[in-house]
Amino acid sequence: MKQSTANILNRALSIVARSFPQYVAFARPYVPIGSEAVVDTLDDIAEDQAFMVERIAGAIESAGYIANYGEFPMDFTSKHDLRIDTLLDYAIARQQIDVDVLAVLSEELSTAAASRTLVDETFGMATAHLELLESAKSELYELQSI
Repeated sequence: MKQSTANILNRALSIVARSFPQYVAFARPYVPIGSEAVVDTLDDIAEDQAFMVERIAGAIESAGYIANYGEFPMDFTSKHDLRIDTLLDYAIARQQIDVDVLAVLSEELSTAAASRTLVDETFGMATAHLELLESAKSELYELQSI
């Protein structure tokens, strides 16, 4: 694996390891009664991502490079007191950004088949997570309108 490939994998690693659902798993927001399903969805996503973090970091380290997990974006720290629907809207927006960046990273790995496959799996997972978040938003709005 070339250094440039390791750098791209490290970028994918930091996206997944320091995602908004990962942050929510560490820094629990206020959850009003009846909205627990939203945080459960975020927790499920964080669990999936933790598995992918291990796979990406393992690929980087087995090639002799150092896995760089990155840091959580500073703007995450201002999200603790958001209403649950606003928190979910933010999670969706962040997830869309992650999906878009992962698509670009996949293209950058056009000559590194094994690494591209790993990033493509990460992209597919992120896309599925975006759909889960959007579904959770629909369900939350249905509950709020009752």
